Amino acid sequence: MAPVGVLVLAGGVSAFGGGELGEVGWVARLRVWLAVLLQGVGGDVSVRYGDSFAGVPLGGEVSLSSTPLAVTAVWVLLTVLAARGACRRNAVGTAAETALRVGAVAAVAAWALALFARPVVDGAELRGAPWSVLLWSFVLTGGAVRVALARRPAAERPAARMVHGVAGGAGAGLVGASLLAGVSVFGYLLVTQRELGAEGAVALFLVLPNLGLNGLALAWGASLHASSVLPGLELERRSLDYAQAGDAASWAPFALVVLGVACALLVGLAFARRCRERTEQLLGGGLFVCLLLAATAVAGARATASLGGGTAPYPGEEARGEFGAALDELLLASLLWTLPAVLLAPWLLRAARRLRPNPTSSDGTCTIGGDPPPTGRPLARTAAWTAAAFLAGGALTAGLLSDSQDPDVRPGAPRASDPEETPPARDAEPPGSSPADPEDDAKPPPPPGTAAPRPAELPDGFSLRRDPAGFTVGVMDGWERTVEGTRTDFAPPTGPERLRIGVVEDAGASPLEDFRALEEQAQHREGYERHELRAVTFRGRPGARWEFSHTDEESGRRLHTVDQAYVAEDGTGYSVRFEGRAEEWDPREDVVFSTALHTWEVPGADG
Repeated sequence: MAPVGVLVLAGGVSAFGGGELGEVGWVARLRVWLAVLLQGVGGDVSVRYGDSFAGVPLGGEVSLSSTPLAVTAVWVLLTVLAARGACRRNAVGTAAETALRVGAVAAVAAWALALFARPVVDGAELRGAPWSVLLWSFVLTGGAVRVALARRPAAERPAARMVHGVAGGAGAGLVGASLLAGVSVFGYLLVTQRELGAEGAVALFLVLPNLGLNGLALAWGASLHASSVLPGLELERRSLDYAQAGDAASWAPFALVVLGVACALLVGLAFARRCRERTEQLLGGGLFVCLLLAATAVAGARATASLGGGTAPYPGEEARGEFGAALDELLLASLLWTLPAVLLAPWLLRAARRLRPNPTSSDGTCTIGGDPPPTGRPLARTAAWTAAAFLAGGALTAGLLSDSQDPDVRPGAPRASDPEETPPARDAEPPGSSPADPEDDAKPPPPPGTAAPRPAELPDGFSLRRDPAGFTVGVMDGWERTVEGTRTDFAPPTGPERLRIGVVEDAGASPLEDFRALEEQAQHREGYERHELRAVTFRGRPGARWEFSHTDEESGRRLHTVDQAYVAEDGTGYSVRFEGRAEEWDPREDVVFSTALHTWEVPGADG
C-alpha cells in the first residue's frame, strides 16, 4: 500500500508540469519526482551528464542528498493503516512473521519504482539508489508493521510497560513538536513568500517535517547554517539565529520564544500522559533528545557537483553545499528546554484535571467521589513556576550559546572592540557588499578645527580618479591602479596600505547581511577583532559599515580595515574599503578613507 501511495503522490506532483521540467513529458516528470520522493525511504539522487549539458561545456555529476520526511511519514502511516486493517480481518499471523512478509513485499515494490525512476532529460541521466531503497524500505516497513501489531504490555510486566510508555512519549513528543513547528514555518513562508505559488507550496509540504525540525531547533536557540564552496571561490557561510531573525523582523524573537514554549509543553504533556513515574519521564526526555538530534541531522540537505572532462572550466574540482541546524547547540538547547517541560507538565496536567467541574449537591458537598473543587492557587502557582522555568531555560540557552554565536550589532547600535571571527581577505566581493560611504552616520570625524573636504576641495597630494568602472573617487597621487574581477585596488608602490573598490551588479543581500556572512567566514584569521559593524545610510541609500583589525599571516603585521558598503538606486552594490597599518590608524587623522568617502560619486547610479 505504501509504494502505491508514493507513486500516486509522485503522479500528483508531476501533474503541475511547471518549473524547470515544464517542457518535459509527464512520464519523464513522474520518473524524476519518483526519484526525489524515494529519498524519503533511503534513496539518493544523482545526475550524470557528458561533456556538455544544456549547451554548457561542463561534464561531471551532481548529487543531492536530502530526505523529504513527509514521504517517510506517509509511508509509515499507510503501512500502519494497512497492518491494522489486516489485523482486524484476522488476515495476519504473528507480528514478527507479518513484519517480515509485508516488509519484503514493500521493499521489492519500492526497488522496482527506483529502477523505473531513472529518466534521461536533455542528455542528463538521473540515477537513484535502488539497492539502498530496497534495504531501507524493508527496514522501515517491517519496523512500522511490528510496532502497529504490538500489544500493550500487561500490568504484571512493569519493565515492558515502562519501555512502552517511554518510547511512546518520546515518539509522540517528537511528532507533535515538529508538526507544530512545521505548520508554523509553513504558514509563515506562504504568507511572506507570495511568489511561491501552488508548486512551491507542494514542494514545501513534501519537506514539512524538515521545516518543523529546523524551526524547532531555531526556536530553542540553535542556529541554522548554510555553506557553499564553488571552484575558484572561498567558502561562503551564512547562519540564522535569534539575532538575525530580530534584524529581519522585530517581532521574530518573541514569536520564536512562544513557539519554543508551546513545543516544549507538547513534549512534556506527551510524557505526563504516558509515563507514571518521574524516572520514566526523565528517561523519556533523554530518549526524546536523542531522537530529536537524529531526526534533525536527517532533516538537513547536502549537494555536491563534480566537474570533469577537459572542456570543464574547473576540471576535477568539486562544488558542494550544505544546510542544517548546529547539532552541538541543539543538544544543549534541547536539554535546557526538555527538562523543565518534563518536570512541570505533570503538575499542569493534574491542576487542569482538578479544575474540571464536579457535580455537587445543594449544600456544596460532592455527589461523586473526589475532593471538592480546588481554589485557583495551585494552578496559579504551577503556572508561575512553569513560566519561571522556561524563562530560565531560555535565558540560560541564550547565555551559553552567545559565546559560540556572533552577537551581531543591531542597526544604529555601534559596538567597540568586540573580538569576533576572522574575516578573510575578500578575493571576490559578494552580492550586497558593494559599498559606498555613509554620508552622515558612517563617516569618521574630521580633524579638529578643519572642515570635511568636499569633492572640489581635495587635500594636498590627492587627485580625482574617474574610473572605467563608472565611479569617481579621490586617491593619493602616485598610488597605482590594479583590477581583478569586480575589484579595483589603489595602492602605493610599497607598504600594506590599499584602497579597494568593489562593484557588484544586481546586489541581492543587504550590505549588513553580507558583512555578517563575511565575518562568519573569518573565524580562522589570527587576531581578528571587530571594532564596529552596523547599518548606516549613505546618500539616502541603505548601507553598512564594518571596521576590524587582524594579524597578517605572511608578514605578521597588525592591519586595520574599515569598509563602507551601500546599494545604489539602480541596484548596484558598491564597497569602499581601506586597509593599512593598525598602529598608524587614527580616525581623527585619517585622510585616505575620509577623502574617498567624501569624493565618492557614481553618475547615474545614485539617482
